Amino acid sequence: MSEEKKQSFEDQMRINRFELEKECERNSVLYAQFSRPLAEAKTEVERQKILLNRVKAKISAEVRVSPPKEIVKVTEPALTEYVTNHKEVIDQEDIYLKALGVMNNLQSVIFAILERRADLEMEVKLWVTGYFDKPSGSIDFKRTPKMSDSTREATEDLMRRNLNAGRNVQAEEGEEEEY
Repeated sequence: MSEEKKQSFEDQMRINRFELEKECERNSVLYAQFSRPLAEAKTEVERQKILLNRVKAKISAEVRVSPPKEIVKVTEPALTEYVTNHKEVIDQEDIYLKALGVMNNLQSVIFAILERRADLEMEVKLWVTGYFDKPSGSIDFKRTPKMSDSTREATEDLMRRNLNAGRNVQAEEGEEEEY
């Protein structure tokens, strides 16, 4: 993949967390954009594998019928070595490996898109749970205007009882209180 295409792909994979709805829609488009070429690449790999096997079989059959001068006696190891080192087989293997490389690259792209989808799901969960809201810091109940006096007093009383209950449990267990 050229450096320009690589940068373009990396740009496509970036997530704008302020437009998550558009990013989710775009992820489906990206998946569709690369899944069809992946399917075609897988088919091409299988086709090249079949062609490689045919070339090997053809050369093997030719050698069995009329062995070349390099092979003194036609044995399986000698036949395998001759077929493996034959120019047609080597050329076909190169074509097969190139097709395999294209398929592997496309599979890594699909994997990246699936990872992007998982990232999008996490971003949405973070937004829904309020992760990106402004931090509120500690709550000062006396300054909270939305709370009525009775609610504030009940909340403060509950907090005091919870703190005291924790101290009482520590005292019962024989721990010394530290202030």
